[in-house]
Amino acid sequence: MKNNSIIYFLLSIWLFSCSKKEEAVVEVEASIGIVFLSSVKEKNAGIVLDSLKTIELDETIKANGIVDVPPQHLASVSTLMAGYIAESTVLRGQHVHKGEVLATLRNSTYIDIQQEYVRENSKLVFMEEEYNRQKEMLAYDVTAKRDFQQAESNYQSQKAFVKSLEEKVKMLGLSAERVKSGEISPVIHLISPINGFVKSSNASIGKYCLPEVVLFEITDISHMHLELKVFEQDIAKVEKGQKVIFYQPSLEAKKMVGEVYLVGKSLDPVTRTVGVHVHFEESQSPAILPGMYISAIIESNTRKVKVLPEKAVFKSGEKGYVFALKNETPEGRYFEKRLVEIGLSNNGFDEILNAESLSNKKIATEGAYYLNAEMMKPEE
Repeated sequence: MKNNSIIYFLLSIWLFSCSKKEEAVVEVEASIGIVFLSSVKEKNAGIVLDSLKTIELDETIKANGIVDVPPQHLASVSTLMAGYIAESTVLRGQHVHKGEVLATLRNSTYIDIQQEYVRENSKLVFMEEEYNRQKEMLAYDVTAKRDFQQAESNYQSQKAFVKSLEEKVKMLGLSAERVKSGEISPVIHLISPINGFVKSSNASIGKYCLPEVVLFEITDISHMHLELKVFEQDIAKVEKGQKVIFYQPSLEAKKMVGEVYLVGKSLDPVTRTVGVHVHFEESQSPAILPGMYISAIIESNTRKVKVLPEKAVFKSGEKGYVFALKNETPEGRYFEKRLVEIGLSNNGFDEILNAESLSNKKIATEGAYYLNAEMMKPEE
């Protein structure tokens, strides 16, 4: 039993010494070197000491995209029937209202359709009278049923034909009632179907226009939105309602705010991105126009983290270092250069992942680059 006690005692001493050695190794790995600053140099360098702070930091996702408008706020205007442009005063970039005349077209075909409508409508009046007469005579059994059926067939057929002509007249933008009363117009008007700005104009006086040719494109910018492209590895972090900060790449200082409205459900196989639809208030961005290229930052999750100011972290490649106060003497202070793991960076702060190694330590939040320069000097 006595021998066993001695063995256990020796084993405990060995394990304790091993754990101390491991702690020493960790300490050596975290500490890169020591630099001494005299009181005068420290004052000239503007060294400021502070400790780690706990703040709420937003995890951000970077994305790019364009400004766009919904399909219902875009309009392409073309003629339903070929004709020559007689008049057009609309310029590209001009604002137009719904129902405003964009161009006037002239063609003899328009007159032919109106004449046919008037003529066939007159026939309809006659056939309706004949139908009613035959119907009344059949009630008194003074006409053959076959004659009544023929009159009814002629009336219904003519009625459908006149209705189709009436729709053609309406499609030309003309009043069927006026045409029926004899007001024949040799021209038709192309009308803007929405409020908006003229994006493009393909109209010139005397030009012959076919139905398949788009003469005007109208864009309503009162409902602009962002169409962002988010990479597949980040899309799981994006949700409806998240805050989006966006800006033009050439005007990064003028940031604007939006909100995630819709997250796409399909992946682009070429770019490996998913579309994200963002809404924003147009009043805060008067200079934004459809088609503009946009850079954006999506604020994802908010969590409490240990941080240091970005100025406190000296970065070299992918590594980061800080200078912690080691000890001080009447002549000056000793600073220890330590390796840190950097997480998120936002609002001027860097997240420190290995914050436990810096707990209860004073960190140089100002002058880190000066301290590093002093450390790089040859030893005197």
